[in-house]
Amino acid sequence: NQDNMENILIYIAKCSLCLAAFYLPFRWFLRKETNFRFNRWTLLGITLLSFLLPLINTAWIVSQLGYEDTSLISQIQLSDTTQTSKNISIINNNFNTIQIVAYLYLIGVILCFLYKLTELIRLLRFISIGCLWIHTEQGIHIYCHAQPVMPFSWMNKIVISEDDYQKNGKEILMHEQAHVLCHHSWDVLWLSIVETLQWFNPLVWMLSTDMDAIHEYEADQIVLRK
Repeated sequence: NQDNMENILIYIAKCSLCLAAFYLPFRWFLRKETNFRFNRWTLLGITLLSFLLPLINTAWIVSQLGYEDTSLISQIQLSDTTQTSKNISIINNNFNTIQIVAYLYLIGVILCFLYKLTELIRLLRFISIGCLWIHTEQGIHIYCHAQPVMPFSWMNKIVISEDDYQKNGKEILMHEQAHVLCHHSWDVLWLSIVETLQWFNPLVWMLSTDMDAIHEYEADQIVLRK
């Protein structure tokens, strides 16, 4: 209904503002830091806080501090009442616009979700197609492909071509095993959800690119330590 549409759009807008407030300082000041694990958890924390903070009821928090009878609460309540009246007036005059924006947002969410679901299904099917042999080591399944394929990992599975395995198999597998042991696939899944809900926000896609780079640096760092 009308109120639900407005609440959804307001919540998504607040999430976008929170993401910008947290992510832009990270990109300006911390992006080039070499503590990759810290950077990784910072980005995950930024995305999580961006969804949680807009759910906080500011008026309720202020009331819990013991200011129920102060003029501050009265001003907040008066401001909220006035703002609510203005919002109702705006919605009544521009209901069609709100409907259009809400439907466009939901269409974008559905299309993005279907795209990512299709990509995930294709990935899972590709892992076993054209596989020459499968080897399991410490709970990690290695799939060796006959055709040329860029090495990659997903959850506890590693895909590598026969040519790469014969030439640089040890180094490549150590790198991909580092991705698996660090549970990078779960980061990708979480960011896919964030991207789906914030598909219109370019900062989300920039954050995902930064996370991909951090994953590679963290895996390389683990290999070098070994």
